[in-house]
Amino acid sequence: MLAAAVELDCSRISDYVKHRPLSAERVQAIEDAVEQIAYVWDTFAPFKITLDSPELLNQAFAEAQAERTRRIQKDAQAQLDQAMGEATAVFNLNLS
Repeated sequence: MLAAAVELDCSRISDYVKHRPLSAERVQAIEDAVEQIAYVWDTFAPFKITLDSPELLNQAFAEAQAERTRRIQKDAQAQLDQAMGEATAVFNLNLS
C-alpha cells in the first residue's frame, strides 16, 4: 500500500527500510506518506482505509484534517456551552 501511495516500486520501500541510499525526494515522499497514513488511520480508528494511490491518500488526509477540525470545534463548543451555563448560574445567584 505504501509503495502504491507514493508511486514507487516496492523495492524502493525495502531500500528505505534497510537504510539503503535513496534520493532525498524519494525519502521525503515515503516519510510524508507514512505520516499521512498514520494520521488518517489514527483519525478514523478502528477503521482501516485502503490508501493505495496518491489521490486516495491525499483525499483521505484532507478528510481526516476536516474531521479533526470538526471534533475540535465540537469540543470547543461544548466547553463554551458549559462555561456559559456556569456563568449564567453565578449571575442568577448574584441577582437573587
